[in-house]
Amino acid sequence: MRRVIVIVASGLALAGCASGGGTPDWFPRFEPAPVSIQFESQPAGAEAKTSTGQGCQTPCSIAMPPDKEFSVTFSLAGYQQQTVPVQIGKPEGDAFAEASLQPNPVAIELAVAPKTPAKRKPARKPAASASTAKPASARPAAARPAAPRPASPAASSQPATPPAAAAPATVPTDPWPPVR
Repeated sequence: MRRVIVIVASGLALAGCASGGGTPDWFPRFEPAPVSIQFESQPAGAEAKTSTGQGCQTPCSIAMPPDKEFSVTFSLAGYQQQTVPVQIGKPEGDAFAEASLQPNPVAIELAVAPKTPAKRKPARKPAASASTAKPASARPAAARPAAPRPASPAASSQPATPPAAAAPATVPTDPWPPVR
């Protein structure tokens, strides 16, 4: 009779292994209970978004599995975005102690974003056109009177010299210069 029981038990064990192995559906599975992790920010009202896709508005809490590391990104308009890693922590010296997530609560102080000056567009100067251009002086430059020079003490001891006579301006009648 013992042989029959051993054979039947061995057959059931082998049948369980042949069906795909693993834990049968009726066997209870032990997964770690989710841990509530707190998120706080100064100023309050920042969006806390985890790398797993969950998010909330601070102050808030989210239930997370204690066996997976993740990161949390805090963002708020007018403040610099900050990311904090959350890691698995085990107490030292106790092999049977449950793992926890550290830091808990995750608290940060957001820094004000630096103000960037608005880019100014340089003022465009209007292009000079024939209608807005100033008319040229009727007299050539050589015929214009010279600007008076300020008197210096050294210049007063020397006799004044008359300005040189300007050469008359000549305009060639042939539009093409002579070929040499």
